[in-house]
Parts: sequence; C-alpha cells; structure tokens
Amino acid sequence: MNLNLSRREVIRAVAIGSAALAVPPRNRAFAQQQGPRVTFGGTIVSIEGQVITAMTPTGQVTMVLASGGTVWKRYTRRDISRLIVGDNLVVSGYFGAGGVLEAVDIRANVASFFGLIQNTSAGGFQVHTRYGFVRNVQIGPDTLDSRNMPISAGEIRPGREALVVGLKLPDGTVQATKVLIYEDGRQVPFSPGTVIIDPQTGRPAG
Repeated sequence: MNLNLSRREVIRAVAIGSAALAVPPRNRAFAQQQGPRVTFGGTIVSIEGQVITAMTPTGQVTMVLASGGTVWKRYTRRDISRLIVGDNLVVSGYFGAGGVLEAVDIRANVASFFGLIQNTSAGGFQVHTRYGFVRNVQIGPDTLDSRNMPISAGEIRPGREALVVGLKLPDGTVQATKVLIYEDGRQVPFSPGTVIIDPQTGRPAG
C-alpha cells in the first residue's frame, strides 16, 4: 500500500477532516472591533474561574472565552467546563485590553494522522502511520465517514488506509470523530460508477 496521497487528495482530506471539528462562524461585530486574529498552540498550566493560562512556544498567554466563542473537546460547547490543566490547545482569537486573549475558537487534544489500517476489532482498529508509529483508534456510533454518516465496520479493513481525526486521550488512544478510508488511492465508499480493476486479471472486479 502507498502511504502517500496526491496533493489533491490531501487537500480534500484535510478539508473534510477539518469539517469534523467545525464550529459556528465567529461573531462578525466582535471581529471588527479587534486587531488581527491570531492562532497558536499551547498547554494549559492553570484555570482560575473563567481565566485560562497556557504555556506557548513564546511564553505564557492568559485568555478567556469570548462571547459566542466555542470549545471543542470531542464535542463542541460554549463554555470551558471540560478543559483541564495539561490539555494541549489550538487557540484562535484576538488580544484585547491588558494583553488578555479573547478566544473565539479553542480546540483541545486534537489528533489527526494518516496510515495503514491494522488489527481491526468491533470497537476500533490500529493505524501504522507513515512515521512508524502505531496508533490505537476507538470508534463509536458518532464516528463519521466521508459522507458524514456513522462509519460502517465493514469499511475498516486491514490493508486499507485511513485519515483519522479525533480526541487524543491521556494514554495516546484516539477517540475518532471522523475517519476517511482509502483503498488503492481511492476514497471508500467508492463514488457511484467507480470501476475497481482486479490486479491479477486486469479486468473489472466483481
């Protein structure tokens, strides 16, 4: 199996994967009142009331959730109640008075990777990534496929490839919210009219 998607496939896969974490549009009136929007990663070091302090590559940042802002931690909420110290964040927002960031989008412990499917089970599977790591993936009734439908266990087969997006748990297991399956470079389920060629006969399979 080839663990390299074409540029077009990667762009499409990332777009679909990002949709799994989609949040409502930010408040335009709020955006117009602020400076440039910034996006960065960091790790929560403290939470006091509604104030979050995160350590970033450039130092500590203090932030609050903006009015209408959203927090994703497997599910999307409009409060910070599910965040804890140690969560790894990707944050987008605007710096306000006093240098406090007003976050319009907070995403916690997001995992996204591509690789070869191995060792499937009723509740999940393993993925051998292109970097040599083996990742354990959990699936459930709310894990979606490329059609935004609950993924079928029949789609997940050893030897196929998968792009996984979801929540990374403390033990490294990923609770998948979106799984895109590929076979021989084509996305599964196959588009209507797709013809699969048997590599042994050179003729359409089936």
